Amino acid sequence: MKLKAGTASKVGQDLLDVLISNLSRRFLNTERNMDFAVAAYLDPRFKRNAFRDETALTATKEEIMAVVRRMEQQAVTQTSSACASATATTAAAASTKSVNGDDLLWGDFDSSLASIQPNPTSTTIVELRRYNEEDIVPRRSCPMEWWKSRALVYPHLVKLAVKHACMMATSVPCERVFSKSGQLLNERQSRLKAKNVEMVLFLHQKSRLL
Repeated sequence: MKLKAGTASKVGQDLLDVLISNLSRRFLNTERNMDFAVAAYLDPRFKRNAFRDETALTATKEEIMAVVRRMEQQAVTQTSSACASATATTAAAASTKSVNGDDLLWGDFDSSLASIQPNPTSTTIVELRRYNEEDIVPRRSCPMEWWKSRALVYPHLVKLAVKHACMMATSVPCERVFSKSGQLLNERQSRLKAKNVEMVLFLHQKSRLL
C-alpha cells in the first residue's frame, strides 16, 4: 500500500490499518451485489476489470443477459400482437378480393416469413459480445456520454446502464439536503409550506448549474 508506506508515524499506521480493515469488511461482498455488479460491468471505464472473482463476473453477465432477454421477449410479444392484428385486417380485406397470380406464386412464401420470429437469445449474445469488444475508455471520461453516443448500437444495454448508473455512491448529498432543510425551517420561518420548502431546496441544489 503506497499510502501506508508513506506514513511514518505510529498513529498514522494504526489509523490506516483500521480504515483498511473496515473497508475490506464493508465491501467484502460488493461483487455479489447484483446492482453494484451490473453498474460496474456496464461502466465502459471498467467492464470486466472491476471484478476479481471470476464467478461473480460470470453471474453478472448471466444476469444482464437474462434481463435483456426479458426486455426483448416483451418487445417481441408486443410486436407479434400488433402484427397479428394487422395480418387479420389484411386477410379480411384480401378475402373480399379475387386471388391474382402474385398471390398464387408468393402467398406461401409471405406466410412463412410472417411466422418467423427473431431469436432473443442470439440478439442478446451479439449485443453483449459487441460491448465486450469495445475498448476501455479513460477513467476520467464520462460513462454516460459514452452510452449516449452508442444508444443506437446497444438499445437494450443502454437502458440497463442508465438504470444502474443513477445509484449514489454516498449518502453525503442527501445529508447536506437534510442539513439545509434544518437551517431553512427555523423559528422565524416556521410557517413555510412544504411545497415552498421543496422549491427553495431544489433551487439551492441547482444554483451551481445556473
